[in-house]
Amino acid sequence: MELGGSVYLYALAALGMTFSTTVAIFVVLRHASGAPFSPVQTYAIEVLMERGFLVAGFGVLPMLVELFAVTPSAIWRICSAALFAFFVPYWLLNPRRRRRYSNGPAPLFILIVWAADWLLTLWLLANAIGYPALPASGPYAASVTFLLAQSCYVFMRRLLDFLGRAGPLSSQGP
Repeated sequence: MELGGSVYLYALAALGMTFSTTVAIFVVLRHASGAPFSPVQTYAIEVLMERGFLVAGFGVLPMLVELFAVTPSAIWRICSAALFAFFVPYWLLNPRRRRRYSNGPAPLFILIVWAADWLLTLWLLANAIGYPALPASGPYAASVTFLLAQSCYVFMRRLLDFLGRAGPLSSQGP
């Protein structure tokens, strides 16, 4: 029997890879123009590519865990705990990583993204421990989906900057 939500998660994993590929295409286009990347652009590219691959990897993780013949509830606990365990150090180090590339303060939209990251992480913890509701595919799939949606939002905020043009949305991105 197929794990509930697996078709959605496979599609999400494919979207994550497509997203990383799209970012890579913009990197190649920008590089081909001969324009160098600023440190903040380099950081943004790094983070966006990572997030696309995270969506792909964590999108297929439940189907991997299912191969070990565990119950669906255990699958969602294990996967939520794994994503939580990955996110905590990732989110803790993210502001520090950004400071390596930019001495300026993070813009408001990035602070909002970071706050949403922590809410997402707490939701995963709740799903992993089964409180206040039993572990389910919905919170896990929604968390991975939100990570992709958030990445698309940041990418769109940075799109003109990636292409080497100034724009109203391209202020000091991630």
